Amino acid sequence: MTLFMNLSTARSAKRANEVGVRKVMGAFRSSLIRQFIGESFLMALIALLLSILFVELLLPYFNDFVDKNLIFSFFSFEWIATLVGIIVVIGIVAGSYPALVLSSFQPATVLKGSYKAKNSHQVFRSVLVVVQFTISIGLIVSMGVVYNQLNFIQNKELGLNKENVAIVPASPAIAMNYVDIRDRLIDDPGILDVSMAYREDGLYVENDFFKILDIDLIYGNRDELLTSPNTIVLSESMAKKYFGDGNPIGEGITINNDQELTVTGVYRDMPSYSTFQFDCLLMYDDWLEESP
Repeated sequence: MTLFMNLSTARSAKRANEVGVRKVMGAFRSSLIRQFIGESFLMALIALLLSILFVELLLPYFNDFVDKNLIFSFFSFEWIATLVGIIVVIGIVAGSYPALVLSSFQPATVLKGSYKAKNSHQVFRSVLVVVQFTISIGLIVSMGVVYNQLNFIQNKELGLNKENVAIVPASPAIAMNYVDIRDRLIDDPGILDVSMAYREDGLYVENDFFKILDIDLIYGNRDELLTSPNTIVLSESMAKKYFGDGNPIGEGITINNDQELTVTGVYRDMPSYSTFQFDCLLMYDDWLEESP
């Protein structure tokens, strides 16, 4: 809008003769205002149609870029009402000032060739230029920020592998009947493996949890981490806190003030920005035995 207003007022000198002639021929200021606002509406409509065309052409590439499936239905009632509202607002706001400026020309002054823009008009145009460049710079910076954020989200290291892994929230009822549910899921040829993780005073998991998410281990055998009762796998930071820099495999640790567990593995700490944060992993079967 600021660009359109600035260009319109900047071109006022070229249209001054037109306004002067039309006023001499009997045109009222109100009719000139309607003409210039109508031109603004027409420009807004053309810009809207072109933007819809570009959206339709570029949307597939944008979906690939953000890894989404956005769909715009421009012919629904809500979209049509919104687009008409946008045209009305832009047409009035962008066309009002140029219309008032152009329609205010005095025909005698214009036709004598002695017309000069008022200082107030020059100041307003300068303000529009500053606003335009400020908005442009803000959009360029925002685009860079969004690009970096998307690149970070898509490529950040989580400390585990989520590719081709479906994570489904488990209610207590699902957790209690997990074995039957797992057996049914495994029968599906499209599912390679199933594992359970349940958080309650700690994260209780099955041994396949490490294989499915490919968690980076420092100590321990991936196939034997949580295969025996009363075992625990510690994070790197928790292992250093209780056992120093040595290998804690086979050491005992007490949790919840009464449960003695044997350390069978140590995994590398998850990055601080990862949504997966846990200090230790306990055996899921131990939770089942303790549950009422």
